[in-house]
Amino acid sequence: MKYITILIASTILTGVLYYSAVLLLSPARISAEYWVREAIVIKLDIAKKYSKRHKIVIASGSSALFGIDTQNLTKRLSMPVINLGLHAALSLEKILDVADKATNSGDTIILQLEVPKYNEGPITAWQARNIIAWEPKVWNDFTLPQRIEAINAVGLKVFLYLIHERITSILNPKLLAERAFVFNENDILKKFNPNIEVKKFAYSAYNLDSFGSMRDTNGSSYTGLPKRSPEDNILMSKKSLQLLTDFVNKMRIKGVKVCFAHNPYVKFKGFDMSSIMLSSDKFRKDLAKIAPVIDDKQDLIFDRKYFFDTEYHLNSEGRELNTTRFESAIRKSGLLSGSLL
Repeated sequence: MKYITILIASTILTGVLYYSAVLLLSPARISAEYWVREAIVIKLDIAKKYSKRHKIVIASGSSALFGIDTQNLTKRLSMPVINLGLHAALSLEKILDVADKATNSGDTIILQLEVPKYNEGPITAWQARNIIAWEPKVWNDFTLPQRIEAINAVGLKVFLYLIHERITSILNPKLLAERAFVFNENDILKKFNPNIEVKKFAYSAYNLDSFGSMRDTNGSSYTGLPKRSPEDNILMSKKSLQLLTDFVNKMRIKGVKVCFAHNPYVKFKGFDMSSIMLSSDKFRKDLAKIAPVIDDKQDLIFDRKYFFDTEYHLNSEGRELNTTRFESAIRKSGLLSGSLL
């Protein structure tokens, strides 16, 4: 009995010390996707430049970032279209928050969300790690249970990340200075120049064009098997439903219209078009009580050669095809005439 008591006490003490150490060391400039933070700063600044004009904002993970040429769409529609595509691993709450900050009364938000965003669950390891790294305000606003949840999401690696950050501060402070750069919005905006030719593709905020779309997405390196089919129904979690409902209501009060759109799908043998159409209709009906859907799944099936490096990322050729399709969907929806909602 004595040994069991010692074991339990030791386990509790170890846990207390572990969580205390992580909480004490967080937030910190640990390894993360810092370019996403830079992209948010740049895209919000682009939107700000058109704050006095009615505009369309396409909010998404990276699907819209790669899949829609908003610079050309702006010319075709004769109104600003901002590509607010970011990263699909971001939480739905974060994507909606950025969309809110990018819009003013009279604007329209098109939510072209990746399928997992409709089935949002607990915080993920990626989200927790990036919050610790470049969203210190969010981390500091977290309650203790939320911080514990975030720490558990990353697992024991979070302690290793934090220790590595402390060692790096001694051995390679230049790296941490590069990470600290993303907290200076003025420097980010000074560095961003969409007129400079992109010589090599990179996941970088400085590869964006003047309307927020990713440049230099030539070629096709996507060879994997698609993990999703347009035949599958899109599941909606209670969390996502609540977030989207609250967001649309908030935007309605703000004077901003909201609608939904689908992501591209990779074409492969065995598609049942009738099942795809049924799934598309179901999605439209499921979202009808929140906001309208402006397109259909059956119009978003592209050959593999039109994908860049994942099943969500179209290359430059695929993007042109999708942009033309997207323009048609916008025009047919009544969005431009004001009859959408």
